[in-house]
Amino acid sequence: MKNGIAGQVTATLPVAGKIEAFESVRGLASFAVLIAHTCLAFWPAFYMRSGPLWDGYSSTVRWFASSPARSLWDGHFAVSIFFVLSGFVLSLSYFRTRSAEVLASGAARRYLRLMLPALASVLLAYLFMRTGAMHNQAAVQLMDTTLGAPHSWLAQYYNFPPRLLNALREGSCDALLTGVSYYNGFLWTMPVEIAGSFFVFAFLSLFGQARGRSVFYVAFSLLFTYIDRFFLVDFLLGMMMCDLYVRNETTWKRTLPLPIALTLVLLGFWIVGIKPGDTTSPHDYAVNHDYVHETVGAVLVLTGVALTPALRRFLEAGRLRFLGKVSFGLYLVHLPVICSAGSFAYIRFCGTLGMSHHVGAALALLVCVVISVLGAWVVYTVVDRAAIRLSKTLYQRMIAPPESGRQPRDGLVGRAA
Repeated sequence: MKNGIAGQVTATLPVAGKIEAFESVRGLASFAVLIAHTCLAFWPAFYMRSGPLWDGYSSTVRWFASSPARSLWDGHFAVSIFFVLSGFVLSLSYFRTRSAEVLASGAARRYLRLMLPALASVLLAYLFMRTGAMHNQAAVQLMDTTLGAPHSWLAQYYNFPPRLLNALREGSCDALLTGVSYYNGFLWTMPVEIAGSFFVFAFLSLFGQARGRSVFYVAFSLLFTYIDRFFLVDFLLGMMMCDLYVRNETTWKRTLPLPIALTLVLLGFWIVGIKPGDTTSPHDYAVNHDYVHETVGAVLVLTGVALTPALRRFLEAGRLRFLGKVSFGLYLVHLPVICSAGSFAYIRFCGTLGMSHHVGAALALLVCVVISVLGAWVVYTVVDRAAIRLSKTLYQRMIAPPESGRQPRDGLVGRAA
C-alpha cells in the first residue's frame, strides 16, 4: 500500500488469534438480516419498494426506503459480508503459520461444525410446528384481510405437515449440500458456505505458497464469474484480503487514518444503497448487478475495519463482541422466531387489542429481536460451542497424525452466517 494512501503506523497489529472486530461485524450483519426478514414479514412493500401498499406510504417514507440508507437492512449485503468474512477468517491461520495441518484441521472439522447448529435450528422449527407454535399463516390471513394486500413472503413458510425423519435428513444433509430446507429456509446459504470453505482449503493447499498466486486469484475470479458462481468470488476476495492483511502485519505495517477508513465504510454502504432493483432475487449463485454491488460494498467495509485501529477498538466493545459470538445462532433461529413468537405477538396486538398495523408490527419486531437474541445465546452456549469442541476432539483423535500436538487456536472454524 502506498504511503500516499496509508497513514502512519499508530498501533501494533496482532500476530495471533482472531480479529475480534470482524466477529462484531458478523454479529451486526446477522442483526441486519433479522431486521430485513422482519420487514419482509410485516412491511414487504417498504422492503421491496413495490406492491399495492407502496403507494400508501408518505413521500418521506418512500424516499427513505429508496435512499442509500436501505443498505442498513439489506439482507443480501449482509450475506455477502458473511461470505467475504469466511474467506478471510478461514485463511488467517494459514497465512500466519503456513501450516498444512491448519488446512487439514479446518477441512476435517468444517462440516460437523456447521451441521450441528443447522440441525438444531431445523429441529427447533419442527418442535414449534408439532406443538402448534407457528402462527405465521394466521398472521398472514389477518394482514391480508385488514390491509387488502398479500403478504406472500411470510405465507411461504411452514405450510406443510411436519415429519421428524424429514427434519433430521434436512438438518444433517439436504440443507447443507443442496440448499433444500423447508424447516429453515435461510439455510440456503449453507451449500455456498460449504463450497466456499472447501474451495479456500483447496486453493491454499495448491497455491498458498506460490509466488505468483495473484495470477490464480484473478483466474478463479474470472472463472467463477463466467460460470455464474459469484458468491464464491466473495470467498476468493476474502482470502486475497487476508493474504494482503498478513503481509501488511509482517512487512508494510500500515494503518489507515480514521477519516479515510470511515470514507471507505460509507462508500461501501452507499454502493449497495444505489444498486438497481430490489434485494429479493432468488437464492442462487447467479451473477447480477445486485451481487456485484454487494461484494464491492463488503470488501470496502471490511478493508476500512481491518486497517483502522480506532474502528477495531470500537467494534471490540463488550456488547458488540457478544453479538458476534451469537451471530451464527441469531442467523439460524430468527425465522422460526418470526413465524412463531413474532407472528403470535402481531395477532395479539392487532387482532385482539385492536392496534394499528404499524404499531402492532413494530411491537412484533421488538419481540422478534428480544427472543431471537435470547435464542441465539442458547444456541451459542448449548450447541455452537459444543460443535466446535466436538469437531476438534474428533479431528485430534481420529484424523490428526500422531506427531501433531495440540491444535493451534485459530479462526479457521469461526462462526458462519
